[in-house]
Amino acid sequence: MTRFLVVLLCFTAARCGGDPATTPPHHGAVRLAIVGDPTVVFHPGETRTLSVVLAEDEVGGVPGALVHFEIDGDPGMLTVASRDETTGRGGVAAAAFTAGGSMGSVDVVATAPGFDAAEVRFSIEVVPVRKLLRIVAGPGTLVDPGGETASVTVASSSSIPLRVRAIDADTGAPIPGDPLFFSLPGSALATFASTGGKSARATTNSAGEAQAYLVAAAEEPLFEARASSAAGSDGVYFTVTVLGEHPGPPCDADCDPGPIPPDPAVPDVTGVWYTRHTFAIRDSLPPGIGEAFAGIRAFDQFLSGRLGLPGWLQAVIDSLLTQFLPNWFYAVVRLADDAGTLLSYLRAEGKMRLSPGEDAAHPKGSEVWTSLVFYWLPLCGESIEGDPEVPPECARLDVTTAQAEDALASPRCRGEVLPAVQLHAEPFSATVEPVPGASPGSWQLAIDRRQVDVEISRAVVSAVGAALSLSTPWQCIAEATDCRGGQDCMVDCAGLGRWVSDFTAGVLPGEVVQNACAGVVRLAGEAATDLLASVRFDSDLLVFGGRATIGGVGDDDSTCRGGERCAGQLGNDDFDADLRFRPAARDGAWTGAFFRQAPGDMPGSWEAKRRHFQ
Repeated sequence: MTRFLVVLLCFTAARCGGDPATTPPHHGAVRLAIVGDPTVVFHPGETRTLSVVLAEDEVGGVPGALVHFEIDGDPGMLTVASRDETTGRGGVAAAAFTAGGSMGSVDVVATAPGFDAAEVRFSIEVVPVRKLLRIVAGPGTLVDPGGETASVTVASSSSIPLRVRAIDADTGAPIPGDPLFFSLPGSALATFASTGGKSARATTNSAGEAQAYLVAAAEEPLFEARASSAAGSDGVYFTVTVLGEHPGPPCDADCDPGPIPPDPAVPDVTGVWYTRHTFAIRDSLPPGIGEAFAGIRAFDQFLSGRLGLPGWLQAVIDSLLTQFLPNWFYAVVRLADDAGTLLSYLRAEGKMRLSPGEDAAHPKGSEVWTSLVFYWLPLCGESIEGDPEVPPECARLDVTTAQAEDALASPRCRGEVLPAVQLHAEPFSATVEPVPGASPGSWQLAIDRRQVDVEISRAVVSAVGAALSLSTPWQCIAEATDCRGGQDCMVDCAGLGRWVSDFTAGVLPGEVVQNACAGVVRLAGEAATDLLASVRFDSDLLVFGGRATIGGVGDDDSTCRGGERCAGQLGNDDFDADLRFRPAARDGAWTGAFFRQAPGDMPGSWEAKRRHFQ
């Protein structure tokens, strides 16, 4: 007994290396707690320190105590310099962890051996570095909302810095030492001071900032400068205006007349717009997909009692199903049944930027679609009012694309990061023109042809996963149908095994039935996943053109480049309903071939506003 007390005293006195007389006995409860955020994001190869504090109630930190760190998960994903650390004077112990090359999630568990203190757990995510570039405001540089575009004004025969900041999309931390590239169009007269040419390179400092000096030689038409990262992040754009000090001599046939004065009657559509689109793609669905939806419809009718079976038989089926299938499982099946409706219309939202062209009537455009929008009625609860053809906002289900600024939390399935929906919209040209047959002063924005490449199949899989994550404990079908080892899944296989065992008086053992059920459910999940993954279109390229009336002129003259006659809206708020019920009378209109085998005159509709939609 005496020997045991000596060993215990020695252990509590900092692993037998300290003086037992200096460590007072612990009368209060001793607790272990995480210092900082319990959820930590690592990038491959990054080393970060995780800290915990061991403290006694009403006393404070416990110094000289052993804290053990253990990695719970793939050991190749995260390594630790030392698993055992000793608390300092304040009771804090820290260990350095380094992320490997694998992506995913892992836990770090910290314990205090020798103390009756509950373990604490860090949740670690290892994700690739995702860089965001943002323009930094300064004299002569007016940054648009979002920081991706800016207006720059510089006098001829002078210079101005183009400044940008690189930040980590997951942590918001600055990224130092990142090489950035600045470029000018070949037709521009301006150059960069560092090279005397149309391109320059700079490296971000400790604050993540870098700059390149633009030298304006002489007054010239508007042009765009671009900054981008070598790591492949989206670029940012500066619209540069070079002002002359004095008007030059009259121009003859061989000289450049300079910028064309804007037409004071033409509304200014330059700047950033927030867009919404709807495309009627129902006629372009492949025949095989329609057959799959028919099978799902039959299963939905079976669960809902709409197959016309005798009442007594349907009652027996309902009684069995309700014992082993949770209520939300019916909703998931209904979601699959509604997939035909979901795919009848492709909805997208994003951000469009119109830049000055050769004159005020011919702007240039670029757009990023940040989300694809689906609607799932079970999100609204039991009572859903209104026309079913116009889904309510409470049923809205957004699938964020890889191009979204706030796409920071990647969806996961079984701990693995799922790829985001990839989308690419090509730049386009537009024309501001009078509305044919309308009263004077009515204008419209006409776009001859544009194209967008979008992964429709990935969007469908992401929509199903988003619906599951909102209504169940699981993030994907594979998780919801994995019942192995008695873990929770969408079917109560353990309950089914007990019921069959009781019903057969033990002739069929419950464990056998449970394992068989788990296997069947898992196979069903794999079949459903394979079916969704097999959704393919002959082409995911949308090619279309159209128009929209220009409204809200002068409502806010701070939203366009010229600062006068700024347009506030393109199209109208009824664009979605008009596509369904009044396609010939819709305002914002798209027409085109949305898939290779689809007709070339399929309709779509859209609108754009200067501010985010409420």
